[in-house]
Amino acid sequence: MRWLAFALIVLVPLPAAADALMPAPESCPPGLDARTSHRGPTCGRRRCTRDADCGEGAACVDAAFCQREREVPNHRRGGTRITTETGPSCLNAECPEAVAIRGREPVPWECRRWRWCEPTVRTPAWDPEAHAWTGEPHVVLPDPEPEPEPEPEPPPAERETAAEPEEESAGGCAIGVDGIRAPGGLALLLLGLTRARRRVGRRRRARGR
Repeated sequence: MRWLAFALIVLVPLPAAADALMPAPESCPPGLDARTSHRGPTCGRRRCTRDADCGEGAACVDAAFCQREREVPNHRRGGTRITTETGPSCLNAECPEAVAIRGREPVPWECRRWRWCEPTVRTPAWDPEAHAWTGEPHVVLPDPEPEPEPEPEPPPAERETAAEPEEESAGGCAIGVDGIRAPGGLALLLLGLTRARRRVGRRRRARGR
C-alpha cells in the first residue's frame, strides 16, 4: 500500500504555471509603479492629486476614460465574474455608443475622470501619444536638439536710379544745338553764339580768298 500512496503523490498534478505570479519589471518610467500579476509584469499608473505625488520626472495630469462593468466567464474557477472594461479616452470626446455583444444586452459606457502620474522625461518605456507603458526598460533619453532657426532673408537690394533733370522750354520742349540738349533760355543763347561764330568763320574765309 505504501508504493500505491507514493504513486498517487507523484501523479497528483502540480499547480498550473499560470497561477504563479510573474516577477515585477526591473525598471518603470517615473510616475508608474512596478506590479506583479498572473498576466505578467506591468508598470501600473499611480493615482495622484498633485505633482509631488509623482516624484521627479513625472507630473500629475487629468485623465478620463470610458469604462463599464461586464460579466464575463471565469475560466479558472468556473462561473462568471465582473470585470471593468476600459475603452477610449473621453477627456476631449464622448464615449462610443454601446453595442450588443453575442446577443447580450449592451452595457453602456460611462466617462470616469481622475488624475494620475505621467512621465515628463523622454524614455522608451512610455508612449506619450497612447499614454501607456510600452514594456521597454526605462532609460532617460536626451532632449532632442532644437532645429536651427532659418537665417533671415536679406533685404531687397536698393536700386539707385539717377533722376533725370527736368528740361525747361517754351512749350515744354527742349532745344538741341550741335547735339547739346539744354533748357529753352540757355539753348537760345547757345544758338545765337553758334550762328555768330559761323558768320565770323565765313567772313574770314572770304577775306582769305
